[in-house]
Amino acid sequence: MSAKYETISTIESNGVTLALKQRLDPTSLHYCMTWRETRPNGTNRRFYFENEAIWSLDVKTALSLIEQAEKKGLLDTKFDDPFVRFGGGSPSFVVSQELAPSDHTRIFDEITLSVGEPDWGPDPFFVIGVEPGGLWRKVMLVNTKSNLVTFRSCTTDPTHAMIKDMGKGLNWILDNTMMDCCTQIMREFLRHLKAA
Repeated sequence: MSAKYETISTIESNGVTLALKQRLDPTSLHYCMTWRETRPNGTNRRFYFENEAIWSLDVKTALSLIEQAEKKGLLDTKFDDPFVRFGGGSPSFVVSQELAPSDHTRIFDEITLSVGEPDWGPDPFFVIGVEPGGLWRKVMLVNTKSNLVTFRSCTTDPTHAMIKDMGKGLNWILDNTMMDCCTQIMREFLRHLKAA
């Protein structure tokens, strides 16, 4: 059964939407920020990986949408996820620029697919919000030289309904739905995207 959401507020630009929603599952009641995109034919994109390619957008549009969300108060701490479903806690963060080269290479392999990726450049920039319990990663991948960014979820939970093998034989798998993440992680994405 798919999750049910109530939309609190939405910001849209060029067919891309960033919204604050409340997830209504009784066992998982919390707020989250969600990315969505309308296809040229007017339908909503359902899968993150479609037609042998990942979803991405230009950095300027992403930054503008997140900044507008911040100005509207949608990233306020009152919407933070308490992660009750994981026993509480806060997300931790992995920032590519702070990693040793060997860790950078290993983690980049864990958050990317073997096919369908755009060129992330010779020194890929990424920020990962790791949810409490460590089963879920919310990922922002950026190539500032080509003005390209994507937001995706990865998990080690094989029971998740919408997963896609990343083709590398590793424990991490792609959540093939459009990403949602907590406000804590979106604030961190914004901080790093501003500095990129």
